[in-house]
Amino acid sequence: MEKFINNTCTDDELVEIRDWLRESDDNVSDLLGTELAAMIAFDIKDNTESTERIARKIRHRIIERQQRRAHRRRLSIIRWGTAVAAMIAVAATFAWLRLDRPDIKIIRIVATDTTRTVTLPDSTIVDLNCNSMLRYPEYFTGNDRIVELTGEGYFDVTSDKTKPFTVKGRYLTVEVTGTQFYFNSRDSADNIVNLFEGSVEVLLNNRHESIVLIPEQRACYNIETGEITVESPKSTIDVTWRNHIIPFENANIEEIGDILYRLYGIPIKLDKDVDLVKTYSGGTIYYSDIDSTLTQLANTIPLTFKNHGDRIEIHTIAE
Repeated sequence: MEKFINNTCTDDELVEIRDWLRESDDNVSDLLGTELAAMIAFDIKDNTESTERIARKIRHRIIERQQRRAHRRRLSIIRWGTAVAAMIAVAATFAWLRLDRPDIKIIRIVATDTTRTVTLPDSTIVDLNCNSMLRYPEYFTGNDRIVELTGEGYFDVTSDKTKPFTVKGRYLTVEVTGTQFYFNSRDSADNIVNLFEGSVEVLLNNRHESIVLIPEQRACYNIETGEITVESPKSTIDVTWRNHIIPFENANIEEIGDILYRLYGIPIKLDKDVDLVKTYSGGTIYYSDIDSTLTQLANTIPLTFKNHGDRIEIHTIAE
């Protein structure tokens, strides 16, 4: 435990910690509590005095609990290990697992005003959307490939069944061996995992639950309610920023208007003459301004529009 806090664990010890995290332990709250977890998550600094002070508090806390429970059960090394796992599981509510290792350089790639493409040490390719950041080690060691994402990323993971690939976000963690998926891990919006190829396991960081997605499924985590749902959307705009195409399938003009609203944030008002029965499939080019996108769309769909600044009015043309 002290070695983990001080970032001096060996690769094998880090693997053990990972395995402990995956175990369920109903004594999480009783053993350590959220106060201790918050202290670990926010107080640890890269200096000896701080880490030693925290380690002493943890040892004292565990000894107290061992004494209170001695008359009820025999605590073995395995039980102590489970307690450490519980500590880390609760701490994960407040902070991600640290990638930092004293002997491995951590690389931070930030996409600000434009998208960026990153090639990881295992040849995995990651496309980052604007205002997103990826953290990863200079090289992968042990039996894991672990990276951290803040924002939005599209992952094309190099297949390696002996080394699972893990993407840690603020609320969700995605585990794969080789696949293509989109991950939205922003703090201020619902978190989304959209699978395009292969399979992924989506884990909730704040509790021992997970779901498995198959291609064309999308998991959406509501950051306000803590609920996660799985859906199979007719089309997705999650990666419009990446391929610059707005897709729609069997969608009427109202549904297309909803897609445009999600992309541009401008309300779409349909005239009473709009035909909501006819549907359209295909796509249109995604431009930075909605007028250019609607002009392009009008080349394939019989519609006209007028931009009033605070809203868009759409009319249909008789075919």
